[in-house]
Formats: sequence, structure tokens, C-alpha cells
Amino acid sequence: MTTFKTKDLAALAKTAGIKALAAWNLKPQEVELISQGENLVYQLDTIDGRRFALRVHRPGYHTVAELESEQIWTSALNDAGILVPIGQAKPDGTYYEPVAVMDDQDIRQVGLVAWLEGRSLHQIVDDQSEPDVLLDYMYKTGEIAGLIHNQSSDWQPPAGFVRHHLDQDGFMGDSPFWGPFWALPELTMDQKALFSATREALFNYLSRLDKPPANYSMLHADLHGGNLLVSGQKITVIDFDDAGFGWHPYELAVALFHLQAHPNFTRIHQHLCQGYRSVRRFDQNQLDQIPVFLLIRALAAIGWCHHRREFDRSEYLTSLIERATHQCQLFLDGNLLKMFNKSQ
Repeated sequence: MTTFKTKDLAALAKTAGIKALAAWNLKPQEVELISQGENLVYQLDTIDGRRFALRVHRPGYHTVAELESEQIWTSALNDAGILVPIGQAKPDGTYYEPVAVMDDQDIRQVGLVAWLEGRSLHQIVDDQSEPDVLLDYMYKTGEIAGLIHNQSSDWQPPAGFVRHHLDQDGFMGDSPFWGPFWALPELTMDQKALFSATREALFNYLSRLDKPPANYSMLHADLHGGNLLVSGQKITVIDFDDAGFGWHPYELAVALFHLQAHPNFTRIHQHLCQGYRSVRRFDQNQLDQIPVFLLIRALAAIGWCHHRREFDRSEYLTSLIERATHQCQLFLDGNLLKMFNKSQ
């Protein structure tokens, strides 16, 4: 894979994305970068007056079969009444077009989804001083998570459906999905030893969990406020790049992850779970797993940063390591759940 500076990559990917539009028989009028994270996302306005989100995918993250499977699942979610982006197929019925961003060593898949109007939940909450706004949206987030799990638990993926598994191997194996968090150069020797010991303990913990469809099925796996688009009374779930098979409490841990330091965290947690329980059963055993999955999310985020050095996340990474170090020690001492409950 060729490495670029972030700004250069965005420009090169834009050129490649425009080139790929011929496969959809589309001619661009304007293409503007709107998001740069796992993928590069552009707002595409065509000369015939239509608007799409043009996505240039990170190489090596998903195979074409996995990307096509994402479209299969989002289509099924849409059929179940859950608002999600609708993929735009090419005339040949497929959804992606490979392009070289710079040379033959950097091939990226380009896809299109229908454009969705609205603002992210993060933006709306940040603009509000009324605390109940966040609580209301956390309830709705829990409800959406429950509806997603209702669909995925009862859904039979078709032959050829391929997505990753966020299980003991996907999180804590030799090649975890988001990278080896224990190998980060910024870690001290003591932290590396602590993370390695925690990794082994978490692998054993997850290995003991059963995988019934009622608690292990397709997840969005990145269901935070930045991926919930609000337009009037409608909330659309966007960005299914991380979607894969996993345990349901992980979904709720993701929704809570960036809010752990919030002074109203207890009520945030309660409203999220209440929203979930309004549409789906969630027992005490699942509830008790949330602190463990919050720790797992922290370690996965460290691995994510480790493999994505083109983004400057040094300040965020420092605080993330501090939090994970504290939670790892609590977990190994058997006090993680106790301290989590005490903090609420």
C-alpha cells in the first residue's frame, strides 16, 4: 500500500473516484470532501441534478465480497423499516468499481450511496445546553440498536455473505480486526506487559461466551452519535464499514464509549438500556458485560490508531491509553464491574 499525506490522499482519491463514475454512467458537476476516516467520503452532485455520497474505500480493510455483503445487509435492514443508506448499483448489478489512486499498488474500491440530508446526533447535542436532549437521543439510540438486533437475530444471511467476526479472535487473536493494540510504540514496557496479560484474559473471557443468534448476530459495531443522522423526526444509521458478527452488548458499549467521562453518565447509560429494552429483551448478564466491552472498545481503538498513522490522534491516543491502563488493571483484579457500578 502506498502511503500519502492526508491532504494529498484526499486529492488523489477524488480524482480516482471521479474516474470511476463512468461505471455508473454518471457525470459529475461538483465533488466535495466531507469526511476522512476509515474511508474518504465526498458529496457528489451530478450534471443531471442528482446527489450521492461517493465513498473511496481503504485498501486491505474489506474484500469486494465483504463490501457487497454490506449492501445485502443494509438492504435487509431497510426492508425491516430501519433507515439506512441505499447503495447505488452499477448497470451490471454490482456496487463497487476498482480504481488505482496513484499506481497499481494502491487499488481502492469506489461505491455510491443515496445522499441523505440531516445533521449528526453529535452536532445536535453539542449545540444544545438542555441535558435532556442527550438523554432523549440515547434512548432512541438504544431503540435503534434493539431494532437492528431484532432484524439480524432472525435473519438468515444468503449464501456467499461474508463479514468479519468480532469474537475472541477478532478482538484478541493474533491478528485482531483493528490491529495489535499491545504493540503500540507509545506504550511503556509495563503497559505492554499489562495489555498482553489483559489480552490473554479477555480472550479466555470471550471464549466462554456462547454465540446464540439471540445475543450474537450482525452488529453495526460503530453506533455512536457521529453515525446517526437526524432529519426532523427521522434518524438514519450511516457508516456500516465496521459492521460484522458480534455480541449485542458490544453495540451498546460503543454507544457509551465516548460518554464515559460525562457527569450524567449514569442516566445516559440508563436511558440507552431503557430504549433498547423498549423493543428487545436485555437481561442482567448482558448488562454486566457492558463494562468488559467498554474495555475491549478502548483496546480496539488503540489498535485502530496503531494502523492508521496518517491521522494525528496523539492527544486522543494518550488519554485512551491512560483509560485503558486503568481499566485493564481493574479487569485483571476482578474489580471492573464493581467499579463500573460504583461510578454510576
